[in-house]
Amino acid sequence: MLQHGVFVPKEGDKDEQGFNLVEELAKSNLCLQPIPKLRDPLLLEKIDWKLYVQLQVQWEFEKDQRLVLVQKAHLLKGHDPRLNPHSIQVTIPGTGKTSHYATNAEVYDKVTKNSFLGFAKSPEEVYPGTLNGSYLPIAIDQIESGEWGIMGYLFNIMESGKARISSGSVDFTVTSTSPLAFLANPEDTDNPEKSFGSLLKHLTENPAAGRRFGTIVYGLDYTQFKGRSSHFSMEEWRR
Repeated sequence: MLQHGVFVPKEGDKDEQGFNLVEELAKSNLCLQPIPKLRDPLLLEKIDWKLYVQLQVQWEFEKDQRLVLVQKAHLLKGHDPRLNPHSIQVTIPGTGKTSHYATNAEVYDKVTKNSFLGFAKSPEEVYPGTLNGSYLPIAIDQIESGEWGIMGYLFNIMESGKARISSGSVDFTVTSTSPLAFLANPEDTDNPEKSFGSLLKHLTENPAAGRRFGTIVYGLDYTQFKGRSSHFSMEEWRR
């Protein structure tokens, strides 16, 4: 659609390959929708912010309040990597770990060290990872079945927000301010200590990485996520 000689995509417009232009431009971050200025800033004082935050974490579902407390720390985008509340969350299935990040942040079911942090094949083929440039909280799910040592090269970026990589005869830097959460189910419910230890070893061989975690959730007694978990309700929560 042309307006005053400028092409303005409208809802439903598609290119030659059938891609929805509005959706693709929004995903690319090339076009942003401005937030209109508040007519009356005093309206912010009338909002029940404690209730707003509570609904943002659990909406209308029953959820273990210990998990709610930890996940409240992951509602805000990262700012200073040194203060990020990186987290390890290990509970029985169905407690609402994944649904929180799928609704309020980013969640990956599988990552590899190369694809997450970045790599290069040559000076002409540099591939910064999916972590590069991120600032929203990120959850990596099912770490117990993922790649061994996924945190092997994440310590510096969790500490300073930068990781310098030498790969494919090229030197490049990856940056991120995202708070990270590693989610898992316990592998051995009969021996919790052994199970937790194996998960930590699965994440990294670097003992110093432990100091980067502000919150650690581990338990077999967390109540499961309950409520009207229909497709409509989940979409309403995301909105």
